[in-house]
Amino acid sequence: MKIGKRFKKNILILLSDPGCISIIEYEINDLKKKYNTDIYLLNNYKYKNNAISKNIISNKIFLKNIRENKYKLILTGTTKKNIELKKLWLKLYDLKYELHVFIDAIINIEERFKFKNELLTKIFRKFYVIEEIVKKKLIKLNVHKNNIVKISHPLIYNKKIINFKRNKNYKKIIFLSEPIYEYNETKKIGYNQYILINAIIVFLEKHLNKSITFLIKPHPLEEVKNLKKNILGLTNKNNKIKIKIVEKPIQYYYNKVDLCIGMATFGLIEFKFHNPNVLSIQMNRKYDPNPLLKKYKINTYRNLNYFLKESIKVVKKIKKLKSINISLKKINKLHNVID
Repeated sequence: MKIGKRFKKNILILLSDPGCISIIEYEINDLKKKYNTDIYLLNNYKYKNNAISKNIISNKIFLKNIRENKYKLILTGTTKKNIELKKLWLKLYDLKYELHVFIDAIINIEERFKFKNELLTKIFRKFYVIEEIVKKKLIKLNVHKNNIVKISHPLIYNKKIINFKRNKNYKKIIFLSEPIYEYNETKKIGYNQYILINAIIVFLEKHLNKSITFLIKPHPLEEVKNLKKNILGLTNKNNKIKIKIVEKPIQYYYNKVDLCIGMATFGLIEFKFHNPNVLSIQMNRKYDPNPLLKKYKINTYRNLNYFLKESIKVVKKIKKLKSINISLKKINKLHNVID
């Protein structure tokens, strides 16, 4: 990540979204050494990681430092729905702070900068993006091309973590969850993460002839209590499926599972660079929630039955499977999942 060399000290990073956090986790020490810079973090998430925790400051210290003009540069991430973050941007801009922004997403770019029908791109000096397509979208929003910097995503291209080898059959599947329910999109697309996970588990119970562990990795914006309420209560007659909610960083699971599945989270792409068995399910989507899945050759399914059939083939390591038929409506009624 290239941040202006003239800033010698006191950079503040607003950890405003999970993507920003995952980047900073790998970059913070390099930033300190490279630019001889004191870096402070303001964290809006309950993020447990020793690599960044010692650099996190409290809101009280943050407000004190802001008043005393201790920061030369402030770097922030973006979110589509965080209104308070956008209010903070404007406040810092009014106080004449130089603002840089990191964008780890490739969709909803305009929405990430909209606030009360105003486009806030004008308040930022630099924009750091991980894909060329985002640069083009920003230019369409009248951001000058010289203010856009293309960077590499460390979780994809980091050589320290890319050479994992899976040397045995773990009989494990990991599902990278997303906050569909929390974003109130259940009615819009016809299901949420709980309904989908239920469908997958019911199918695996029926078609697997061996025991497996089904790991569920919650999204940082997801309510884990809802996940536990709607998933851990599931029972299976033959005890073939052991369900576990896991909260370690997904890097820990690269070489410890047979298959990684999910919807459209960036974590699928990250996983693909370290484990070839990655599948995406995107039913009832009127738009592509993550065009990068296609770029990085992740098989994406619009049909639930095809997706489940391919999943079981990977786990069983077989070429053919008898036809299956399972519907979300049936699963939803069976388990009375919230919507």
